Order: sequence, then structure tokens, then C-alpha cells
Amino acid sequence: MMLLDTPAANEALADMNDIVSAPAASWWPLAPGWYVVGALTLILLIISVWLLIRRWRQRRMQQLALKELAQQTATDPATVTALLKQALLAYYPRERVASLQGAVWWQFLQQQLPARAAQRWQAVIDELERTQYSGDTATDLVVEYQRYAQFWLQRALPPTGGKS
Repeated sequence: MMLLDTPAANEALADMNDIVSAPAASWWPLAPGWYVVGALTLILLIISVWLLIRRWRQRRMQQLALKELAQQTATDPATVTALLKQALLAYYPRERVASLQGAVWWQFLQQQLPARAAQRWQAVIDELERTQYSGDTATDLVVEYQRYAQFWLQRALPPTGGKS
């Protein structure tokens, strides 16, 4: 048995190295699960941005039409109808919009709305149909038609898949 005070023990201790602690664990390279989480996050981010851009593009014409309608001081229903048809051209084929005349126009507008909303505005539509070609449209009727157009632009555009 060797004693610690002996010269041989001191020599053995001198030959030993100091205790070195292990370096701290590094975060790099990542575990494989983190690569999967990163890839899924990136994919979800790309899809979200794509869907937001797509939605913005779909609603762009609707927003422009609403803005123009708010700035417009219509004196006859023809200006409101022209604005609605212009907005429709962004969502429907030109041939279909061009074929909408008279009663077919009013029916088309009403068909794009839910049943309760269409029923709510039916009196305005009936009055507009009645005075369509007479030229003596009352100012309050034009104001109601503008309200209807605003409501219609907000609710019916952009059309859902089955309506175009």
C-alpha cells in the first residue's frame, strides 16, 4: 500500500493531469425531429401566405366596387347597375354578364343572395323593375338601390364555387 506522503506517491500525483469537465452540450446539429418540425412550419407558412394572397386577389374587385359606390352620388339606377356589372365582369364570363338584361338582371342579382336577404330587398327590386324604363325613378328609390348594391357587393361577391 502506498502512502500519500511518500516520494513515490508525490511523483505519481505529479504525473496525473487535472480533471477536465466535459464541454457543454451543443445545440447543433439538431436532432432529426427538429428538421421535421422546421419543414412543417415552413410549409404551413408558405400555404398560409399563398391563401391570404389568393383571398386578397379574389376580393380586390369587390373592395374597389364598394369604394366607388361609396364615392358615387347616383341620380339614376343606371349608374349603380353599371357599377354592379363592372364588378361582375371580374368574377363571371363576359358573355354571361352581357346577357343579363331587364328582369333577368334582377333575378340574377336576387339568386346570388341567401333567401332571407333576397326577400328583404324584393320590394326595392320590384319597384326598380316597374320604373326601369319610365325614367321617373324617385331619388329615395335610387338611394335604396345604392344600399342594395352595397349589401349585394358585400354578400354575393366573390361568388362561391357553384354559382359562376
